[in-house]
Amino acid sequence: MTEQTRFYTKWGVILVLLSLTTYTAHYCIFKDAHHLAIFLLEDIAFVFLEVLLVSLIIHRMIEADANRSRLEKLNMVIGAFFTQVGNYLLRSCVENDPEISQYRDKLIFDQDISFQELNKKFKSVKNFDAKVIADRETLLDIRSFLMQAKDFQLRLVENPVILEHEQFSELLRSVLHLTEELISRMDIREIPDKDLEHVLNDLARCYKNLVTEWFRYVLHMQKEYPYLFSFIVRTNPFKTNPCSTIN
Repeated sequence: MTEQTRFYTKWGVILVLLSLTTYTAHYCIFKDAHHLAIFLLEDIAFVFLEVLLVSLIIHRMIEADANRSRLEKLNMVIGAFFTQVGNYLLRSCVENDPEISQYRDKLIFDQDISFQELNKKFKSVKNFDAKVIADRETLLDIRSFLMQAKDFQLRLVENPVILEHEQFSELLRSVLHLTEELISRMDIREIPDKDLEHVLNDLARCYKNLVTEWFRYVLHMQKEYPYLFSFIVRTNPFKTNPCSTIN
C-alpha cells in the first residue's frame, strides 16, 4: 500500500467514524430514530446530486478554465520559440526546399482569410513530404545559429507546460536532436556525403514538424488575437521576401 493510499484510507475511516459518532450522539440526545432516519435518507439522496453538481459540472467547468489558461501559456511559449528559433529554421528549410513552389500558395495567406479557409490550408499541408537539399555551408550557418540558441531550447524543455503538448514536444525534441547532431561534428565542411544525407534527413524531420506546429499556432492566433495574426501574415517565413513593415 502506497503512502497516498494509506493517507486516504486513514482519513476515510476517521470521517466515517465521526459520522457514526455524530448520528449516535443525535439519537442519545433526542431519542428520535424516526427523524434521524428521515434526515439520513435525505442526506444519502442528496449525495448523488452533489456528485453530479460537483464532479460532473463544477469540476468540468473549473478544468475547462484551467485548460484554457494552460493553452494560452503554451501558445505564448510557442510564439517565443518561433520568434527565437523556429522562423529562422523555417526560412532556411524553405530556401533549400526544391519543391516549395508546389505548395507555397497553401502556406501563404492574407489577413482577411477566414478561419475555415485557413483550416483547409492547414489540412492540405499537414502531411506534406518535407525535403531539404542544403550544402555544407548552409548547415554550418544553421549549426552556428542553433549553438547560440541552445540555452533557450533547454529552458523550453524545463517548462512544465511543454510536456502537456505532445506535438510541440516532438518538434522541440527534433530540433534539439538536430542541434546535437550538428554540434557533434568538428568540421561540417569535411563530412562525407552519406553523413550529409543523414543530417539533411534530421533537418527535414524538423522542417515537417515546424510547418505543422507553425500552422497550428497561426490558427490559434487568427482566432484569438487578430493583431498578432496580422504580424504573422506580414512576416510569414514562406513568403519570398517577408517584411514586418506595412506598405
